[in-house]
Amino acid sequence: MVMRIAALRFGLAACAIGAVLLACSGSEPEAEPGTPPTETPAASPAEPPAPTPDPAAPPEAAPTPVPAPAPVPSPQAQEPEAAPAPAGISLEELGARIKATPAIGAFSKLALKNDIDDLVDDLRGYHENHRGDLDDLHSRYEALVLKLLTLLEDDEPELAQALARSRDDIWSRLVNPVEFAKLPT
Repeated sequence: MVMRIAALRFGLAACAIGAVLLACSGSEPEAEPGTPPTETPAASPAEPPAPTPDPAAPPEAAPTPVPAPAPVPSPQAQEPEAAPAPAGISLEELGARIKATPAIGAFSKLALKNDIDDLVDDLRGYHENHRGDLDDLHSRYEALVLKLLTLLEDDEPELAQALARSRDDIWSRLVNPVEFAKLPT
């Protein structure tokens, strides 16, 4: 109800401002030839016109506001610090949790495993022989992460959030040749 009243007031104010601007501009917009002239809407009767200052009268000096002293919070009243966001998930823990989750069916897990193995093989070729396009590998990785997030978001939201927080760290580990060599095969 409050939102409707605020929206109505805003609409009335916008109409009044538009009417005032049209009245002050002194020129009407030109109509296309062959179209009848349109009338401009009158200002709403609910809004009185703004008083115009008398140019002969000197401007009134507005009193300068005195700033109120800022309240000093007591040490006991301070809010506790926000808890840090939970840490991401390691690649090893992610693999174990995906294997154990009932949120992904057996055939989907098999398809994911094949996609992951293909990506890891191509990353291995990139690191060993500098063969392949890193941008293509990154887009395949992002597509795989999105697929996993879609599969996990309804039944395993915590795991999906951990994966979303860790996606950049995991990619950094995959493209770093030293870290990639440490991964289990």
